[in-house]
Amino acid sequence: MKKKNKILLLGTFSALSITSASVVAASLNSKETKTVTNSFIESATFLHSEANGANDNGATPAPASPATPAPANGATTVPDPNAPKPKPEPVLAVDFKDFEGEMNRVLKEEMKKILDAAKVMIETRISELSKDGVYPTEEKFALTLYAKAVKDYYDTVFSKLTSYDELYKAGFRMVFPKMYAKSEKYILGTVKYNGQEFDPIGMGQADPYDYKFLEKDTPEFKDKDGKPIKNEVKTDEKAKFEVNSTSKAEYVKLVTNYFQSFGKQLEGIFFEKTDSPVYGKDFKISFDKIDKSIGLYNIKPENYNDWNAYISEKVKVRFTEFDLRENEAYHQEQQQQNQPVIPPQPVDFLPDTTEKAKPVNPNIENIPPLEPLLNPELTSSDFNGGYEGVIGSWNSDPNLVATKSKKWFWFQNPINIRYEYTVTNLAISEGKHIATVEISDKANLNSKRFYNIIVNFKKYTQSQAKARYTMYETFRGIFKSIYDAFKLDEKIDYNTVPDQHLRLDLFNAVFLAIKSFELKEFTDAYNKLAATVGNADRYRAAVADPTRQKDELDKYNNYLKENTTALISRFLEARGIRTGKEIATDNPRTFWEFLSKSLEFAINGEPFKLDSGEYRTLKLRQHLEDPIWKPKFKKFFEEVNATDIDLSKTFLALQKDALNLRKMSTEFFVSLEDRIAKIKTVYDGFYNHAAIFKLIGEKEKNDSNNKPAEGDKPEAPAANNKPAENTNPAPTTTNNEANNVVSNDKEADKEKENAANPNNKPSDDKKKESEFDTKLKSVLTELRTRQANLSKNDNSSNAFYAVFALITAIFGSILAFAVLFTSKVRKIKISKSIIAVASVVSIITLVAFISILLLMIGVI
Repeated sequence: MKKKNKILLLGTFSALSITSASVVAASLNSKETKTVTNSFIESATFLHSEANGANDNGATPAPASPATPAPANGATTVPDPNAPKPKPEPVLAVDFKDFEGEMNRVLKEEMKKILDAAKVMIETRISELSKDGVYPTEEKFALTLYAKAVKDYYDTVFSKLTSYDELYKAGFRMVFPKMYAKSEKYILGTVKYNGQEFDPIGMGQADPYDYKFLEKDTPEFKDKDGKPIKNEVKTDEKAKFEVNSTSKAEYVKLVTNYFQSFGKQLEGIFFEKTDSPVYGKDFKISFDKIDKSIGLYNIKPENYNDWNAYISEKVKVRFTEFDLRENEAYHQEQQQQNQPVIPPQPVDFLPDTTEKAKPVNPNIENIPPLEPLLNPELTSSDFNGGYEGVIGSWNSDPNLVATKSKKWFWFQNPINIRYEYTVTNLAISEGKHIATVEISDKANLNSKRFYNIIVNFKKYTQSQAKARYTMYETFRGIFKSIYDAFKLDEKIDYNTVPDQHLRLDLFNAVFLAIKSFELKEFTDAYNKLAATVGNADRYRAAVADPTRQKDELDKYNNYLKENTTALISRFLEARGIRTGKEIATDNPRTFWEFLSKSLEFAINGEPFKLDSGEYRTLKLRQHLEDPIWKPKFKKFFEEVNATDIDLSKTFLALQKDALNLRKMSTEFFVSLEDRIAKIKTVYDGFYNHAAIFKLIGEKEKNDSNNKPAEGDKPEAPAANNKPAENTNPAPTTTNNEANNVVSNDKEADKEKENAANPNNKPSDDKKKESEFDTKLKSVLTELRTRQANLSKNDNSSNAFYAVFALITAIFGSILAFAVLFTSKVRKIKISKSIIAVASVVSIITLVAFISILLLMIGVI
């Protein structure tokens, strides 16, 4: 073949290849080629299943940890979030010796209120008994006599009691609160007193805090048959003494509650109905002289020297019962708090899966004991009394401890924001400032632990502290955005993620991110940045005078935020997470790859089936493609007026977003904001598609509950005496489908309550209907937006390919005409085959152009 002919043939095939590429690219965007996209997605999804240990023959492999770092080079093993929680070791408060002084302080303050309340109560009772002008009965006479005797007791005895010792000797034996101030260890036991059993009761190590004195206490109690009732104090042989780990703030609260409860129960202590004397049994009337203190003839109680002795004995019994009740209630509450937490079962939105959902419960014992750092926003006026003044006033009001802690301290805890650190106590021990810190779980308020730690008030200068706090807020904000992308609030309850694998992968990704930021390379770079800015003279001056040097301060703070973000981004892009087979192949993923692959797996599932013809793990795609659900989708969208939504289109858009997320996860020079925004887009799509299944289940349940009762149904026409036929029968459901509606214990309890109280049902139904409408609106809005964006993107893509095809067609036509023109002008002989190929190219490009136009207007 001649050289000129070869050149012309090569140019023709080049044009043909360009045209073919444009046609194929355009076809990928048409609604008729979904299987092509899915094939590409399935090949990508296969990588996830391979990483999780899937065998080539489809057999189920041995289970592996969903996220396990490589064991080499000191890598950390991911903890099992559902492993049994070890009980934390209790510690004695460093300022335990101050507890007794705190009790005396609270006693002094509260006794004034109690005495005032008792005086008013006694005078009110006497006044009420004096109002009735009816001739007095023996019972009323006895009540009046006793009320005035109690008033005399108040004036001569009770009003003069101001200390613990005086109260104890008078029968007000405050054993429970005193025990927690005197005993470093305690044990739980049972006390039987006056025929009543109190359990559990906290008992100290010595008299009277072990309550043993009650076994020989007076008076002697008798049952209704006159038989003596013995008081008993018992402890379980297997029980052991535990360290009194009560913090100072907790103790102050305990004592305050104790005295406030005492004030509320004065009437039961002083005027217990069975303690009122009975005429002829407890007293007789003597007319020898008048007793001015009582205002009646000299009436003495039987077997007592005077009424004060009678009342002292009765009050001693009632107060002892009060003390035991307070002890019992306190330790019952403690036992409830220490019960193993049974979290709610995770709610998977999708129908019945091949594996049971497991809750993800982080272990509070794994949370590190962080050092409290002074808030850089504090001013010199906050330190008027010096550090000792701060410590001295810390426990002045137990209700303000949490507020004070937030004002004075912060903790370097930017990722585990589910856990809240609170300084509950400050004390000085051996010349050091000691803080007692409480770690509490926002998702489970009963889960908490305490630790003591040294506080260095002078660890950082104000500018150094300000720099670190600015970096911390940036750090925390990044992870809060990641949590927000997965619809998690500050409680970080992973069980709200509606997919078993995804919730566990998210937990593991966060854990491994924490470990990445504990590496020396990161801490060195983090500390260097903080020191560089914190020690800068200009920054120090700006922090000292933020009003005048606001611009300078903002410039430095922005520098800190930008560099902190860059530092965190660099370490999140470092490869360090390995799963499944990747451990053997040493193929770790970045934080972003890990999340993107997990999301893609939750959306597409596994592309292959087992020998039985079923998928090993059912995910969103498999359920959406299930023919059983198609009529349910159609019926649901018709009932909620959303027939414009095409799930095949919205899911196709979601699959494309997932693909783009995976591509983005392996790219550098992508901002944190863009990565998180893309994750949010993909997760929102997954969440809302999965929510369709839950909404269908809820609607079916609500519709069945709202059906009229059997007796309310309209009678059938008399013509045939048959019930009206259902022209739109509900599709039959299998056992698996019956499990699609996830029952919630709380909802079940509400339904029982509504059944017992019919008046509550309408309001509850309206509330459920409102909640359903809110969820439905959110889901439908997102799906419509996704569908609209898909159409918009398709139109723009088709427009591009149409222009590209047109240009190619023009180029091919020009090339063909050029060949013919050149051959005629220069009289060059060109083979007929080349001319035919050039003509075919022109025709193909024109056909491609016309086809794309027809696709754009929806004809084909």
